[in-house]
Amino acid sequence: MNTYDRDFQDRFDNILRVSGYEAAAAFAGGHVLQNSNISIHHECLGIALWLWNRVPEAIKSFEAALELAAMQPATELIYIQCLASVGRRRFASNALRRLLKELDISESSLESLASKLGRVGEYYLALQVCQHLVTKNPASPDAWYGIAFYQERLGCAPQSLLTPLRRAVLFSGSICARVHLARVLFQLEELPEAYVLVRFIPVDAIDRLCWANTIFQIAMAQQDYLLAERVRVQLSKLYECSTSSSSTF
Repeated sequence: MNTYDRDFQDRFDNILRVSGYEAAAAFAGGHVLQNSNISIHHECLGIALWLWNRVPEAIKSFEAALELAAMQPATELIYIQCLASVGRRRFASNALRRLLKELDISESSLESLASKLGRVGEYYLALQVCQHLVTKNPASPDAWYGIAFYQERLGCAPQSLLTPLRRAVLFSGSICARVHLARVLFQLEELPEAYVLVRFIPVDAIDRLCWANTIFQIAMAQQDYLLAERVRVQLSKLYECSTSSSSTF
């Protein structure tokens, strides 16, 4: 980033912080009108419009910026998210492929992008991000879990979920990953391994209905009726909590 761009970005950030996105959009938009041949003007306008939830206009600003120069990595991530949110999947995929190939993006930024893509139903793009993440950090449990999660959303065979889920369990041991792996193993009729994964999970730590349901089914199939009863009690508590919270005005 050259001196002018850095100075303009600092001024934009200050206006955004002090006065909000409408004032920041007016500042950047005014500079676009004065000189539309400077990429940072369009880039900052796009950011302000995105924060204003004017996504189609933000996309136009980002595309205008890209015609002049490459954008900052953080802005590229926002651009991809915008494209995905309006259903421009092919453009989002192309932008993501270029971004992952050309730029060194932090793990936390990529994890955030995968999550946001997943929330708008762009599971294939989210999967691509997670697959790239494990090339940067092969011991990332969140990336491995994301691979399994998005593969499942895309309808992949249960067998394909085993490796990423096992690695997620290996690198984190989180209850979420353990129960998910146990559910897939149970589905594949691998009951002994599924049971080992869940038998020592503290009942008080089971705070999701789907977890409790999975563990209850595995305990019953393994004929561990003591565990099944303890989980059944927890399941009732969770159900009561979910019912009461949904009926609270």
